[in-house]
Amino acid sequence: LSSEKDLKKLLHLVVSKSMRLACADGGTLYMLEPIQDKPSDPDNFLANKELKLQVAIMKSRKVSPEHEITISNPSSSILGQSILQRKSINIEDVYQIEPEYGVQWHGQEFDTLYDYRTKSVLTVPMFNHRYEAVGAIQLVNCKEEVDQILESKEMIEDTVQPFDESDAKAMESVASLASVALAHAELFDSLQILFRSEDHTSELQSLVNLVCRLLLETSNHLALFSF
Repeated sequence: LSSEKDLKKLLHLVVSKSMRLACADGGTLYMLEPIQDKPSDPDNFLANKELKLQVAIMKSRKVSPEHEITISNPSSSILGQSILQRKSINIEDVYQIEPEYGVQWHGQEFDTLYDYRTKSVLTVPMFNHRYEAVGAIQLVNCKEEVDQILESKEMIEDTVQPFDESDAKAMESVASLASVALAHAELFDSLQILFRSEDHTSELQSLVNLVCRLLLETSNHLALFSF
């Protein structure tokens, strides 16, 4: 993952590899973005943030690359709660969520548009090398075979199974490593901009300091995981 330099390709790669790892029929990746001119709230990290869909991949349906989803009130969503609780959320059937969960499923429009039925959902938060939330990965509909095509809603009802604990643990590791790779990709973009400028002296010194700090923080981050 860390060798991928193009940000969009990197995000797509993270989702596609995650789907194969957990035998998921679909996967999405959302990134947190600030809401302009909206004040922060010390009691709600997401008060001035929204979640924007960056990648959506489905094995059994052809999803338009122009499909856009913005969750402007993420605190009540599964994605937002995963970020706020700083842990994965594994739901067997999103249309049967108990009220005490305090979360809502925001995918009904997607299901209607693509004549689909989302059932099992695994949501994993993403944190950067400074342990700050940057987004979340969401996998849908765990299957017995990774290349199986879910042709109908009836087939989904009959064959889709819940994600298990090993899927959640594996995805937490993937999300952490992907976040580190994202930081490197963003740094690479900054390098490209820098070297297109005319005067590099002060910027280069700043960049050297940034690289040293990023490498140190990244090594500490990766040391938390054992495989």
